[in-house]
Amino acid sequence: MRHALADYLARARGVRTDPERIVICSGFAGGLALLARVLKASGARRAAVESYGLAPHRDLFTAAGLRTLPLPVDEYGARTDELSAAPDVRAALLTPAHQYPTGVTLHPDRRAVVIDWARTTTGIVLEDDYDGEFRYDRQPVDPTPLQFEKAAGQRHDRAPAMRHG
Repeated sequence: MRHALADYLARARGVRTDPERIVICSGFAGGLALLARVLKASGARRAAVESYGLAPHRDLFTAAGLRTLPLPVDEYGARTDELSAAPDVRAALLTPAHQYPTGVTLHPDRRAVVIDWARTTTGIVLEDDYDGEFRYDRQPVDPTPLQFEKAAGQRHDRAPAMRHG
C-alpha cells in the first residue's frame, strides 16, 4: 500500500518520497495525534492552527501537551504572517485547499510566507488535505514544497470502510 501511495503522490501531486517514509494511520485524527506526540517528545511547546478550524484538531495537540496558537482566517486563508511573531511555534496545521468551515483556499502569497517560516525556523507544516483531489474548477492545490506532513484523512474517493490517513 505504501508503494502504491508513493507512486500516486508522485504522479498526481508532485510529492516524491520513499515508501518507507510513509506512515499509514487509522485516519486523520490518529495521524495528527501521533504527530503531536512526536512534536512534544522532540521538545515542541506550541503549534499553530487555523482559528476557524476544527476543535478536535486543537484538542489533539492539547492532549499531547502542546499549546495552540490560533491563526486568524480571512478571505485569503490563514494569516500565516502571524507565525513570525511566535518563535516557540514548531508546527502549523493548515487546510490550504479548502479551509473548514469558510471554504477559502490559502492564497499563494500566504503559502510563500509559511514556506519561508518553515525554512528559517525548521518548523513543520502539517496539511490537512481532506478533499484536495476534488477540484473540478481548477488544478488541485500543490502541497507545500519542503519538509511537511501530508494528511488526507479518510479518503472520499475510496471505500469508506477502508479508513486510512
